[in-house]
Amino acid sequence: MHHQSQMPSRKFHTKSRHGCNECKHRKVKCDEARPSCLRCLNRRAPCTYTSPFIQDYQKEWASVTFLASSATPASTSLAPSNPESPSQTFQRLVPTFSPSPAPAIDAIPSTKFEDTYRSHDMALLHHYTTNTSMTITRSAALQHIWQMVIPKLAFSSPYLLHCILALSASHLAQRPPLDSTNSSHHYQSLVREHHRAAVSLFRPQLENINPQNGPAIFAFSVLFICLSLSMPTPLDSLLSQRDKCKSFIMQMNTSIRLIRGIHDVSLPSVPHFQESPFHQLLLIEKTGHKEPLSFDAEVIIRLIEQSVDTDPAIVSLKDGYTAVLQRLRYCNPRRDEKTEQTAIILMWPVALPPFFFDEVEKMRPVALAILAFFGVLLHSVSKEWWIDDIGKKLVKAVAEMLPRGWESVTAWAKMNIGNPYDYTLAV
Repeated sequence: MHHQSQMPSRKFHTKSRHGCNECKHRKVKCDEARPSCLRCLNRRAPCTYTSPFIQDYQKEWASVTFLASSATPASTSLAPSNPESPSQTFQRLVPTFSPSPAPAIDAIPSTKFEDTYRSHDMALLHHYTTNTSMTITRSAALQHIWQMVIPKLAFSSPYLLHCILALSASHLAQRPPLDSTNSSHHYQSLVREHHRAAVSLFRPQLENINPQNGPAIFAFSVLFICLSLSMPTPLDSLLSQRDKCKSFIMQMNTSIRLIRGIHDVSLPSVPHFQESPFHQLLLIEKTGHKEPLSFDAEVIIRLIEQSVDTDPAIVSLKDGYTAVLQRLRYCNPRRDEKTEQTAIILMWPVALPPFFFDEVEKMRPVALAILAFFGVLLHSVSKEWWIDDIGKKLVKAVAEMLPRGWESVTAWAKMNIGNPYDYTLAV
C-alpha cells in the first residue's frame, strides 16, 4: 500500500513587536523581559529597548538618592489609607523594636550637655569619631562628614548625640577593644540607655521640622537605621528550630518596617538637608542600572515572578509584587557601585509598599522567597559590623519556612551565603 508522504507542518509563532533592539537586529524571537531579555542575558550582550515603556523605566531609574528618592512605581502606592503624622509613625514603630527591659537612665534626658553626659560617654564619643564613624560609609569623601561635621551638629541636638553614643556603644559591645576592662554586657546596657534617651528626645522634633532641626533629623534617621540593625533581639533558646526561624523572620520584618518608617518620618527634613553643608550625603548616584544582573540572580527573580503570575491567592497583589521585584533588581549593586553598595541595598526596604509586611506576617511563600533574595544582598555587605550575619540568618530562617517547590530559590540563596548544607539558625 502506497502511503502519501506528508510535508512537515510549518511552525508559526507570535511575532514579537516589542522585543529588544538586539533580538530585532538578529531577527530572533525576544521574550521581552525587562531589564534584559533571556537571549541577551545568555549571550552577555547589552539589552536595550526603544518602546515607550522601557524608555520611561530607564529614565525613571537614571539616578536616585538614599532616603530621598523621587516617586516611582514602587513608591506611588506606598501612601497608607489613613495617613499618620511623622511623630505617630515613629511612636508606633519604635516601641515594638526597643529592647526590653531597658534600665532606667540616671536622669531625665536634658538639653544641656553638661547635665546629661558622663565620663564614659566621652569615651563613647571618642570611639565614634575614631572608629564607628568610618564604618557608616565606604566613601572617603563622605567619611569626614560623619566623623567631624555630624558630631559638631549633635552638640546642639541632644537626640542626635544620644544616637551617636548608642551606636558607638553597640559597636563596642560587638567588638570590644582588647585593652578594655568593660564587658560586652556593660556596653549593651549603655546602648539601651542612650537608645531610650534618643527616642524620647527625638519624637517631639517631628512635630515641627524646620531648617534648624532638619539636618539633625536626617542625620539621626541614617544613624538610627544602623543602630536598629545592630540590635537584634535574642531568640528564646527554648523554642523549636522552626519557631526560632519564624521568630527571626518576624523580627526582621519589624526591622525592615522600621527602616521604611524612618524613611517616611525623615522625608520632610530632606529639603532642609539639601540646603545644608551636609547635602553631599544625599548624593548616592545609581550608575549601574543599565547593567544586567548576574545570570543566576536574574533567573531566581524570574522564578519568583513566575510564581507571582501563577499563584491565584495573590492575583490582586500581582502589580505590587511586580514593583517590589523590579525594585529588588534595581537595588542589587552592580560591579561599579562598590563604594555605596550598602546604601544601594538599603534603598529596597525604604520603598516597600505596606502590603508586603502583611504578606511576610502571613508567611506567604512568595514574600519569604523575596526576603531570601534580600538576605543574600545583606550577606554581600556582612563586612559592615552593624549588619554582620543578619543576611545569613535570614536566608537560613526562610529556607526552613518555605514549603516544597521552592528548592531552587533556597539552594541558590544558601549557596550564596556559603552554607549550602547548614540549616541550623544560631541563637
